[in-house]
Amino acid sequence: MKIGVLTFHRAENFGAVLQAYALQSFLLQKGYDVRIIDYRNAAIKRSYHIFNPSILWSRKNILISLQTYLLRFLHIQERQLRKRKYEDFRRQYLLLTSPVSNIQKPLDFDCYITGSDQVWNLHLTGGLDSVYFLDFPMYAHSIRISYAASSDNDPNGLIKTHRTKLQNLLSAFHSISVRETFLKQELQPYVQFPIQVCLDPTFLLSREAYLKMAIKPIETQYILVYHMTPVRMGTDLAHSIAAESGRRVIEIYGGYTFHTHSKKGLGPLELLGYIAYADKVITTSFHGLSLSLILHKDVWVVNKGDNLRQQHLLETLGLSHRLLNTCKDYNSSEIDYRTIDVRLSELIQSSKSFLKMSLS
Repeated sequence: MKIGVLTFHRAENFGAVLQAYALQSFLLQKGYDVRIIDYRNAAIKRSYHIFNPSILWSRKNILISLQTYLLRFLHIQERQLRKRKYEDFRRQYLLLTSPVSNIQKPLDFDCYITGSDQVWNLHLTGGLDSVYFLDFPMYAHSIRISYAASSDNDPNGLIKTHRTKLQNLLSAFHSISVRETFLKQELQPYVQFPIQVCLDPTFLLSREAYLKMAIKPIETQYILVYHMTPVRMGTDLAHSIAAESGRRVIEIYGGYTFHTHSKKGLGPLELLGYIAYADKVITTSFHGLSLSLILHKDVWVVNKGDNLRQQHLLETLGLSHRLLNTCKDYNSSEIDYRTIDVRLSELIQSSKSFLKMSLS
């Protein structure tokens, strides 16, 4: 069976490219002929362009938009270096088709899988991009599968905007799974078969596989702060813990920041390495949390008000207390990974079973 995967593999985000690689690896291990369709969504492409002027209209506060835009002119060499490292990762690890900006005729696949990541987040894709709903010409025998698809933090945003079209799009799928329960509850009324909740594809790859890929940092004994944008509470907490434990603080941001002391120009495997060898991880990132759990890290999530995806994962594993509303919520307790691994093993097997059943 030839399988084509549509996901956010071109995002300069370590979680996006790692989840694409993990799904690809699982399918290859099962003997399928897999390719990631090198689809170039215009909005995603613009968002990672160094001099993207559309950012000036991305927020209601023009001063914040202007600041965000000006950030892109700082540290140009580091940003170009990061771009090269992500492109190197895609060339080395991802099996890609030829680039496509639209799909107007059937591709040579028996099955299409959309997901994971936020492929149904209309803010990221510049409105409803029907390609991520597998709405394009394909052969009559081809099947459509959604694996652990996610949406934005507003569980009603997708429904309210495209209520009628959504029913037609979803009814064409042979099976659907999403990453969060809230999205399942919103989409279930639109299809006649049960929607399942599955783990992010990063959980389909073993801890040992990630450690083998990770680039070990030169620093040791550090607390890692990983956010998409700076969050003061996370930084303050890390420095407070570091002062008591004698460790250093390393800060990494997935977005753009004026903070000159943060690490820049990192590729996905370097960031993976900083997580893998950290003594403690403080993050707001979903994949920062996911990889920390896989790698058995002492991880804490800073609640910045839109953490539904992180909150869902923590609740599923019985780790809701690792979501911090204030620095006072932090304590020195450790995660019992013997218990967590048992629960994760059950969820991983259920997620793999969904894929196996959908492809059988």
